[in-house]
Amino acid sequence: MIFRHGFWIFFIFALLFSDLVHANPYNPQPLPEDLVLPMPSGGEMVFRPVFLGVGGGPFGLKNFKVGDNIDNFKEYPTDVTIGGSFVAANPNGQPDWLFYMGKYEVTEQQFDLVMNAQSPRQGKMPVRNISYFDVQDFTHQYNLWLYEKARSQLPSFEGTPGFLRLPTEFEWEFAARGGIAVDTQFFSKTPYGSENLARYEWFEGRKSSYGKCKEIGLLKPNPLKIHDMLGNVSEMTSSLYNIEYYQGRTGGLTLKGGNFFTLEKNIRSSLRNEVPFYGDDLKPSSQPTLGFRLIIASQVFTRKGYSEIADGWEEYKKTTRNVPKPPSTSTPVVVTQTQYQLEDAVKSLDKLEKMLTGSGAVSEPVSVELTLLKKSFSDISSIVQKAEYDSTYSSIKSLTESAFLVSSFLKDLPVKEKALEAAKKHGRSAYVDAFTRQVEVIQENVDTGISSCIYNLEQLEKSQKETVKIAFENHRKFLARNGAAKAIRVSELMQHHYKTYMERQTIDDAALKSDLEKI
Repeated sequence: MIFRHGFWIFFIFALLFSDLVHANPYNPQPLPEDLVLPMPSGGEMVFRPVFLGVGGGPFGLKNFKVGDNIDNFKEYPTDVTIGGSFVAANPNGQPDWLFYMGKYEVTEQQFDLVMNAQSPRQGKMPVRNISYFDVQDFTHQYNLWLYEKARSQLPSFEGTPGFLRLPTEFEWEFAARGGIAVDTQFFSKTPYGSENLARYEWFEGRKSSYGKCKEIGLLKPNPLKIHDMLGNVSEMTSSLYNIEYYQGRTGGLTLKGGNFFTLEKNIRSSLRNEVPFYGDDLKPSSQPTLGFRLIIASQVFTRKGYSEIADGWEEYKKTTRNVPKPPSTSTPVVVTQTQYQLEDAVKSLDKLEKMLTGSGAVSEPVSVELTLLKKSFSDISSIVQKAEYDSTYSSIKSLTESAFLVSSFLKDLPVKEKALEAAKKHGRSAYVDAFTRQVEVIQENVDTGISSCIYNLEQLEKSQKETVKIAFENHRKFLARNGAAKAIRVSELMQHHYKTYMERQTIDDAALKSDLEKI
């Protein structure tokens, strides 16, 4: 009997050991959608698609917010825009822009396969103690190898093969936050709404890294199935460091993600630091906590791509709202931009009328037409103002209704949870299943409602503050006429959160949920 048990223990151990031995060191957690590129000597580098959710048009750009700390000038919430490099079918089967982000940090073995093929290191440890110039040399040599040995395996844009490079800071942060794979309310959270950071990232402390660098791919990935973006080793980007992202002195290289010495409370997607290109010894700087990962990108202009961009440019200029907003400058809302354009048009007409009058070339019919044209511009201005008010009122109505429903769901949730606990306690399995599903549905409805609130609050940012104020007042008058006392309280609360959002440029969904729970 003892021999039999010993045999099975040995057999199971042998199976586990065999799996560990034969596990792919380049892709510890393989997935069907992985893009795998070959490396010299049989190595591999794995990438994940990062879709932008903007369609496949020539000006498909993604606007989102980096930073999340109004009290830290280095991470002040700021609107930025990124674009993709390739167009492919997204998970919904629709054409969409994307780029490919390295699934793991580049390892010592991968680095050596390109730079030191005679005696490469083995294992899955991220490469460290390398400079920016080392990374550039590695990337250049690897690109040349791919073009010679595996050109057809690279994704292409308009027939032109892509190339590997460091990600920009904004590309990196978009992927680190989970991209379009997470709901609005989780995009600004770390990690992605989860309360157990140690399951996803390596940071300082006994429950995580113990102050040591770890192998790639041991923990759970983020929603894009990318591993170790936060913690473990800080990662180089291709972006030069600026204060406030856009402004201030331009310095060294921007690092992202923190590392295995970063405290858990400081791990976040917006964390950014600067590393100089050269150290105090005037040699290229490198650090034992600093590594990198690559992305696959493409050139912007191909023959076909250039013509599409040129053809679409004029229309894009008229309609785009994806205007980056640096923190210390103000970008006018859409209606204000339109007013400026109308005012410029009226000034041009006045100038033309004076020129014609001065030359004696203006006739009475022409003068009448110019007057009518200026009147038309005035009418257009009124229409634009009315359209802005209607859009603003609609957003406030939707915001209040979503918040009202969330408040009701939050009131019902404890009742259902209590019933579920009672069913579990008394062993009533049929009721357990029913109440479990009810609790899950309510929680899903709460999450959906909070996401809707966040979306509508962000939409209100596009309107003039005075228009928002008037629309809130008029909506509350409507609610008062219908005797909706609770809805009025919800509306007042939403106006408070709108003001907070405009001041801080970030939405605290936990505070929003807590406030709705109290109504």
